[in-house]
Amino acid sequence: AEAAAAAAEAAAGAFALLSRADSDSLPARPPSLSFEARAAPNISVVVPCYGHVPYLEQTLMSVVTQRYPPAEILVLDDGSEERCGDAAAAMLRRPALARPRRRQVLTLVGWWGWSSADLARFEDEVVVTPNRGVAHARNAGIRRARGDWIMCLDGDDTVSDSYLMRAMEQVALVPRTNLVYANQQFFDGSRWQWTVPPLRADNALVNGPLPLMTLWRKDLWLATPHGFDEALPKGHEDWAFWLQLTRLPLLPHKLDDFLTQYRYKKDSKMRTRERNNPEVPRLMRTLFADLYPVRKLLIDHHELLKPAGEPGQKPGITEAVVMDVSVSQHLHPTRPEPHLWSGMILQAKGDLAGAAAAYNASAALAAPYDWQGSYRLWRALLLLGDGAAAAREEAAAVKAREVATLRKERSVRRQEENVEAAAAALEEKEAALRQQEEAISAEAKLVQSVKEVMREEASIIEAQADMIEAALSEAEALEKLTLDAAEDAATAAAAAATTSAAAAAA
Repeated sequence: AEAAAAAAEAAAGAFALLSRADSDSLPARPPSLSFEARAAPNISVVVPCYGHVPYLEQTLMSVVTQRYPPAEILVLDDGSEERCGDAAAAMLRRPALARPRRRQVLTLVGWWGWSSADLARFEDEVVVTPNRGVAHARNAGIRRARGDWIMCLDGDDTVSDSYLMRAMEQVALVPRTNLVYANQQFFDGSRWQWTVPPLRADNALVNGPLPLMTLWRKDLWLATPHGFDEALPKGHEDWAFWLQLTRLPLLPHKLDDFLTQYRYKKDSKMRTRERNNPEVPRLMRTLFADLYPVRKLLIDHHELLKPAGEPGQKPGITEAVVMDVSVSQHLHPTRPEPHLWSGMILQAKGDLAGAAAAYNASAALAAPYDWQGSYRLWRALLLLGDGAAAAREEAAAVKAREVATLRKERSVRRQEENVEAAAAALEEKEAALRQQEEAISAEAKLVQSVKEVMREEASIIEAQADMIEAALSEAEALEKLTLDAAEDAATAAAAAATTSAAAAAA
């Protein structure tokens, strides 16, 4: 309520300034816009917002600088905790956005002769909705829109300033045109350029065929059964919308330039959803039994019916999506698809009776061309027909799973035992190596000790040899002294004898 009041105040302030003389010259209406004043296209820009406050001003700036002014801007706050509606109202009041937006309104007055009634009918608004997802927010904005043309623009994306002008020039040239789109430039986390292929039903079945910012007449949305489908869990609502449009008589036109810009965020909600919930496109395809081949839908059924398997293996429908399906079934009890999805969830869990009841509800609500509820009911009744056989099959399956689990556990235990044995053998080998290393070390120490002893003995022997050599030298000297003494004594004796002989002779 506060956001709506603030938006009303901002709008009233902007329109009050229309009576003032604007100092800037306003652009003249281009000759290419050859509309009668009362037949001029009025464009409503619908901007859902949740978690987009950091980018919202850039988004709104790309709208208020359009060369073909939109008749109104509707910002839808999807019950965000960040109160992005308040932020949007404040942004629209600030001069950076208010002045170019006022200039746009003055331009519309000059081009098409808008009256006070027109100014009162087309008002920029901020609307706060319950937090029920972007599909609900877009539908709420489109339902509230007064324009005959709609452009949805997420609160973090942008469009080039010539986009609306180029589109309306084409509408002026070919008045029956009811859908206009352009190529798309990725920015922020990617520089990829999406050259959008021509819109064909076969392309639309494979991938989302168009950028969200595609311009289309509001009567196309009114002609679809669901608009942006709020029953579809976890996204792809824009793809589902384009598929609904392929059922209608379209006269589309492509602008060849890159006039729309998509902010690519690696960890955005959409990227996370694509990684974690691959079942959502399969659920989306079940909405279009008249468009997709039976074989393709049966393959989707097979994947969606997968039960939870081994730890880490995802079931066909993950728990997060199971919760969304439960909410969808509660909010849309007259739609056949939520009952169909609920039946698949119950069947995957083994509750065939509950699944059959859900399939029966789906078949009762389905369109004549939608065979899926009836087919699934028939298959469930076949499984329930022979209860004993089904029970035996289930028991056999359980037994087989138990046996497989036991075998796997035994295999794991054997592997663990082998690992433990290998570890023990490795420890023993390491101990033996340590013992060998210790023995080698001891032997090396012993060899070192022997070498030291041998060096000591060699020193002793060398010392003894020196002593022996010294003793021999002393003995030789003593012997020489003895010989010398003997010679001296003999010489003395001979001399004494001579002397005695001479004396006797005398």
